[in-house]
Amino acid sequence: FATIDYHCRLKGAQCLAYPPVVAGGNRANTLHYIVNNQRILDGDLVLVDAGAMFAGYVSDITRTWPVNGVFTDIQSRIYNLVESVQHACLTVIEPGMPLNDLNSAMQTV
Repeated sequence: FATIDYHCRLKGAQCLAYPPVVAGGNRANTLHYIVNNQRILDGDLVLVDAGAMFAGYVSDITRTWPVNGVFTDIQSRIYNLVESVQHACLTVIEPGMPLNDLNSAMQTV
């Protein structure tokens, strides 16, 4: 928490947008997990959901990576699938586009 806050403020943020969510393993499946009292094990993924407030703008970013630095085969395949959907959405999105249209485009990947 403190490290995320420090780096956000170092880049000019006034404060965090919300308390960061940091979860590992199966706990990353719990929406807004905040208990943070269990070890993250070798082979687990760690999820960080954090945001900062800057000049009235509230950001939000979520990232997941393997705690040991190496994805398992299934983790890698899922990561690559999600990344390909993200890239496909970025190629079609435009200002004013209805969310339903973006959702439809996403489902074709």
